[in-house]
Amino acid sequence: MKMLKRVGRLAVLSVILVLAMGSLTACSNSEQDLVGTWLSTLNDFQYDFYADGTGVRGIHPDTEEFTWRLERNNLIMNFGPHQWPVEEWGFRIRGNTITFTNRLTPGYVFEFERVE
Repeated sequence: MKMLKRVGRLAVLSVILVLAMGSLTACSNSEQDLVGTWLSTLNDFQYDFYADGTGVRGIHPDTEEFTWRLERNNLIMNFGPHQWPVEEWGFRIRGNTITFTNRLTPGYVFEFERVE
């Protein structure tokens, strides 16, 4: 009888663990989610993320090119011919809104809307 209780508890814990892992996976953002055009909710500042890992940001015609990649669910962007400076951003996508949080400068948080 004790063995059945243990097996039952292990089964319940296994189901909980699988559900929790599914939730964590669903919360992470992929490169595919980031690709596209994003317009600031405050002004005309825009980000364009391309599938090849390049992008452009700014207010036209004053824009700058960058390369980008994801590391541990952080967005890493490199600028200029020598790929310097480097910016590191946390981001979260909900629906058509992306929130960027600067990892190197606390308090820098920006929202953008996906342009369809």
